[in-house]
Amino acid sequence: MSSSQRDLRPRKTQPTSEALSKCQANQACTTEATCEEQVKSLPLELISLILENLDSPRTLAAASRACRAVQFEAERLLYREVHMERIRHVRSLHQALTKSSRRAFFVNALRVEMTRGLSPVFPLVNDILPLLTNLAHLEIKRYDYGIYKIVLRTLAKCTFRLRSLESWTVKDSDFVQFLRQQTGLESLSLHRHDSFDWEISQEALPHLKYVQTSQRLFVQHIRGPHAITHLDLSMCELSGQTFAETFRAVRHRLVSVKCTRHGERRLRRPFWSVISHVLGCGPMPHLKYLEVMDHRSSDSSFRPFMDGRWRLRGSAIALETFVWSSMYCREDFDNAPHTVRGRRAYLRLWATEFLKKNSAVERFFHVDRTPTNVLCATLFTLSSDNRLVEEMKDVRDVPVWTDN
Repeated sequence: MSSSQRDLRPRKTQPTSEALSKCQANQACTTEATCEEQVKSLPLELISLILENLDSPRTLAAASRACRAVQFEAERLLYREVHMERIRHVRSLHQALTKSSRRAFFVNALRVEMTRGLSPVFPLVNDILPLLTNLAHLEIKRYDYGIYKIVLRTLAKCTFRLRSLESWTVKDSDFVQFLRQQTGLESLSLHRHDSFDWEISQEALPHLKYVQTSQRLFVQHIRGPHAITHLDLSMCELSGQTFAETFRAVRHRLVSVKCTRHGERRLRRPFWSVISHVLGCGPMPHLKYLEVMDHRSSDSSFRPFMDGRWRLRGSAIALETFVWSSMYCREDFDNAPHTVRGRRAYLRLWATEFLKKNSAVERFFHVDRTPTNVLCATLFTLSSDNRLVEEMKDVRDVPVWTDN
């Protein structure tokens, strides 16, 4: 074939860019439609299970944009718990919630740090809070007093009904109003900041069960018994009479008690003095769990139990689990061992005596800590022939005061 004949042959037409775009769009639509159909054929429970096991919020957000069939469930999980700790957090959350009121309804838990760092977006925070009509859990961490007072005015006008609240106390009347209108509150964690003269009556919080605060705040401002069954109190070293005054109104209902002892220097009284004082407050028929957490423990806690002055009473008690978390500081320990093995040897004597005298107690956990990290956890129990059984445990396996 000659070259002239080849030149006369019609060439294939090339698709234009517009045609290519249309083709790609059609393919995308077809793929999306196929994806929608495939996902819709799956049970909702399976879709939820898949989404709940995604590795990050970013992946969950991508899934909500990729397929309309999973958008509702993905957003429900994505906005279930939100944080406002940085300026970008506030801005992105405000933008997302104002675009869709459904997303605001999904928010069940909120953690916010009300510091001066959020001042540029502070009006957005006040816009966000009233939108969260389904909010059940609120955690307010570090805060600036001036900013917090302004936020309290907004909180006092919000319509949500919390089940749990962690916050700092202030004497502002808006704080009292906000607290008293949360009649469904079951868990309350209050950090003391200001001195104040208000009181939380039993009628204000009739469903309150879990309380975490200082012993002083509890005695002065939460006087009614409420429905409290779980109590976590931070305290200095207290006398037996002070313990009795603290637990008088709630001891008949208590199921779990945690006492966190602290001081400027090391604690002088051994940890078993707390047990003696708590159990000496009067009948506690439902108490199943008792924990003592020491910051800078007394070296007297590691002396042989038999020569101690704090002997436990042999009367029957309902207590099943006891946990002691000790803080080891080398400079505070004059006469106690400086190794984990040595401290555990002293505790064996005490654990044996304690478990034998109180047959209802099934487990004694000891958590050995330093100021920088947790060293180890040990579980002491008695065998059927009354011999001490010792077992090393992961710290994550140690029960906590809210479990019971």
